[in-house]
Amino acid sequence: MEPMGLLKLDDNTAENWRKWKLRWSLYAKASGADKQKKETQCAIFLHTIGEEALEVYKMFTLREAQQNKLDPIIEKFEAYCSPKKNTTYERYIFNSCTQNG
Repeated sequence: MEPMGLLKLDDNTAENWRKWKLRWSLYAKASGADKQKKETQCAIFLHTIGEEALEVYKMFTLREAQQNKLDPIIEKFEAYCSPKKNTTYERYIFNSCTQNG
C-alpha cells in the first residue's frame, strides 16, 4: 500500500488539515493501522504526517499519559491548524447586520 501525502502547513492550513485528517482515517482503516496498539498508531501517524508537521508536534506539550495516544495528538493538531476566532470582531459583525423590510 502506498503511503498518503504529507500535511502541508502553508496557505490554507485549516483546509489542508481537514483533508489530511480524512486521508489519515481512510489510510488507517485500509492499512490496518487502526487495529494496532495505540503507541503503534501514534508512530504510524507521526511517520506519515511529514517533517514540517513533525516539527510542530515537537512543540506540543503532552502529559505523559497522553504521549502514546492518538486522540490527544490529533486534538493538538486540530487546535494548531484551526483558525483563531476573534470573538469581539464576530460580535461586531453580527450586531452590525441590518434587515431590509
